[in-house]
Amino acid sequence: MDRVYRIVPLDGHELVQPVDTKDYAVLTDLIDGTERSATWSPIGVRLIRKDGEEPLLRSDSPWLSPGTLVLRDGAVAHLAEQTADNAELLPLDCVDGDFWLVNVTTVLDALDTSASSLVRFGDGRVITVRHFAFLEERLDEAQMFKIPDMKVSDIFVGDAFVDAWRAASLEGIGFETVWRRQPG
Repeated sequence: MDRVYRIVPLDGHELVQPVDTKDYAVLTDLIDGTERSATWSPIGVRLIRKDGEEPLLRSDSPWLSPGTLVLRDGAVAHLAEQTADNAELLPLDCVDGDFWLVNVTTVLDALDTSASSLVRFGDGRVITVRHFAFLEERLDEAQMFKIPDMKVSDIFVGDAFVDAWRAASLEGIGFETVWRRQPG
C-alpha cells in the first residue's frame, strides 16, 4: 500500500441519522471490527436532505459518524471488490432507499505510536491522533482497515478503494491522505 487515506465527510452533502438517537451508542459499540452479520438487526435511519432550508447534495455515502461508512445500493456494486475481503455489508432500515452499513472487519495493529502524535486519556487510551505514522511492514494488502488503538477508529482505505470511488464518479465523501510510503 503506497498511501493510506482517512474517509472524511464533505460539507453540503446528505447525511443519515438513526431514528432512535440511542442507536448512535449501539453503532459505536458494535462497529468495532467484529463480524456482525449473523446477529445483525437492521437499525432504522433517516436520510437528511436539508440543512435548515438549504438542500443538501445527493451522496452515495451519506455521512453518519466517524468510524462508520454508509453506502447507497448503487455504490455497493462499484466498491464490491474493495470491500469483499475487508468488510461486511449490513443492511439499514430506511424508507428513503436501500442503504448499507460497511462494517470493516480488518483491524491492523499498524499504528506506530512512537512516531504518531497522539492525544490520550489519563488511563493511556487514545482519544485522537493528530498525526499518523504507520508501521509499513504491518500494512498488508488490505484496502480497508481500522486500528485497535481507539474505541472508535477511523476507517482507513488504500489507493485501490479511492481509485474505484473516483472511477465510478461517486459523491459525498472525501479522502484525506494520512500516510505515504517513503521512497527507497
